[in-house]
Amino acid sequence: MSSSFLSSPLLFSLIPLLILPSFYLPVESAFPSSSSSESSILDNAVIGDPLVDCLEERVKLTFQTQKPFTGRIFVKGMVDNEKCVENYRQNSQTK
Repeated sequence: MSSSFLSSPLLFSLIPLLILPSFYLPVESAFPSSSSSESSILDNAVIGDPLVDCLEERVKLTFQTQKPFTGRIFVKGMVDNEKCVENYRQNSQTK
């Protein structure tokens, strides 16, 4: 089974962050594990725990998924601010 890896760290200046596939997920299912029943619905899952580094002026988020991640990552409550949103609609980064 191939896995994908987001090799470019995502940088934001505010927290908390939500990782959302192409549709809305409740917070508790934003990071489905590979054994989660939701992973069959999403057809992808986060491998291990996401790494969150709090830096002086930003937050760095690193995570690994079973397949290339497609969706949006944004700061909760700031989805309308383009500086706080990253879109990965056609992500082909693999490892």
